[in-house]
Amino acid sequence: MLATIITARFSSSRLKGKILKKINKKICSIDILILRAQEINLPIILCTSNHKTDNVLVTYVKKNYPSVKIYRGSLINKIKRWYDCFKKFNIKIGCMIDGDDLAFCYKLYKKSLNKLRKDRTIDLIQYSKKAIPGLFTYSIKFSALVKLKKIFYKHKDSEMVDPYFKKARLKKGIISCPKIMKDQYNIRLTMDYKEDLFFFKKLYKKNLFNSDSKRLISYLNKNNKLKKINFFRALEWKKNQKQKLHII
Repeated sequence: MLATIITARFSSSRLKGKILKKINKKICSIDILILRAQEINLPIILCTSNHKTDNVLVTYVKKNYPSVKIYRGSLINKIKRWYDCFKKFNIKIGCMIDGDDLAFCYKLYKKSLNKLRKDRTIDLIQYSKKAIPGLFTYSIKFSALVKLKKIFYKHKDSEMVDPYFKKARLKKGIISCPKIMKDQYNIRLTMDYKEDLFFFKKLYKKNLFNSDSKRLISYLNKNNKLKKINFFRALEWKKNQKQKLHII
């Protein structure tokens, strides 16, 4: 089975409850993620935690999207949660959508699936470092999670998965992006701060929820004021990421 897996929790340190934050009167963050995930044309699974803080998220998804399957697992051990989710639903390859990425590129995920199915030498596809943040995270094989399980399954905190990929010596492929999606040092398409929330409210003011990412980027390039709303947060986000990596 192939699946699109949305990894999300209600608890978050920087922007509390961001997964259910209203983007307009009718649509919140998880709605946009699911609407965009539907464009990949695979079964969708919400992969969240079994902590009580995520009850509200699970209740919302069950009520509004009965076709979306739900897996609840470890709160902070993301690798374990992924592995158990894959095993429960017998998933061979998963498109891993981050709950922060409200403008992820579903076409890149489709492209990554084709590459993983054809190339047996690689374990996962990851984002290009030149790509705009928020467009793509990972597509990964269950066989890669098996390798991770043998080494890091019982690790208490694996929110940051990249270091564990490296330690497990997983073979990575890089997804190539169209030129418009990279080398853009003034666009930020992920949601961690209140400015990001305000940015997405403005971006999706015209109901472009499931629009192609190229179209969204083209729209932003014509609206410099909109890009400036949250881009200054990019340096702070990178600093936080480096601090977390240092702890690991």
